[in-house]
Amino acid sequence: EGNQPATIYVRNVGGDRFQWRVAEWNYLDGLHNPENAGYIVVDAGSYTLDNGTRVVADKTRASTSWKRVDFPEAFSQVPVIMPQLTNPKSKYTLDVRIKNVTTTGFELRVQGEEKNTSKLKNIRERVGYIAMALDTVASSETGPYEIGTTPNAVTERNFQLQFSQAYTNEERIFLGHDQTTNGGDPGNVRYRSDSLTASGVQVFFQEERSKDTEIVHVAETFGYAIFNMPGNLTGTKINEGDETPDTDASASFEIKIYPNPAQNNLVLSFSKDMGAQEGEITIFNLFGKEVLKQLYDGFETGMDISGLERGLYVLHVEIEGRTVRKMLMKN
Repeated sequence: EGNQPATIYVRNVGGDRFQWRVAEWNYLDGLHNPENAGYIVVDAGSYTLDNGTRVVADKTRASTSWKRVDFPEAFSQVPVIMPQLTNPKSKYTLDVRIKNVTTTGFELRVQGEEKNTSKLKNIRERVGYIAMALDTVASSETGPYEIGTTPNAVTERNFQLQFSQAYTNEERIFLGHDQTTNGGDPGNVRYRSDSLTASGVQVFFQEERSKDTEIVHVAETFGYAIFNMPGNLTGTKINEGDETPDTDASASFEIKIYPNPAQNNLVLSFSKDMGAQEGEITIFNLFGKEVLKQLYDGFETGMDISGLERGLYVLHVEIEGRTVRKMLMKN
């Protein structure tokens, strides 16, 4: 609905909810018209849906450099990748770009606007992704659905995407992401809501314009999924997700928490001085609800947990995009 270039941000993902917003690029005023957004939520792991569609969901860390992400098991054909920034920390608007999608994995990076390229060298963000096998299903819990790709033909001009079957429900869900990075300029593929019909939709690549007003973009491939109506899809879980590890050894750190179990006060002791870097310490209950948060406060950081109820919690420490989790028992 809004004409200004933008992307979608997601945060505070829990077991039964998440928050999202439209994030305009930094050179804009940040005010954007309301938008509609389709979404898929999948627990980390590998699945085969009841209709036979293969799905993998996982998470990884990303910087402005390209990083290879491997699937737990190879797909029989090249899948569609739906990546999403989760809990972005940078003050600069970022989007996820991917390339070289194969049956065994893909490459990804985060990209900010051209004007701020020199300021993004130390960016590290969490990216969740869903990989889905190409498929067309005539009947499911959500009615018909399909997962597919366009030819390498999506530019700044409207591209008419024709579905392989009709999606007549007015609550049809359409979502997707560019599958290539043939053009280096930042941006993403969007669609016009008034063009979404039972038989197709118009999509186009929209560049941001922080550095110049030129918007011509070379052809990209776009991956998409369309479902006839909202609902739940069922299937069989093959294995658990395993976050792709960072390959940068300098990014790692360890913490010790004591006492554990704890009653009123807790101390976090870091394996090395993290300097003046910014960070947050968050405690979640086992339902994924945030119950306590405070800022990182040096080599040894104390926390008052006297207000928490007795039970088991997850302690989540994130410093400049680097994350450690520990289990905590409150007596």
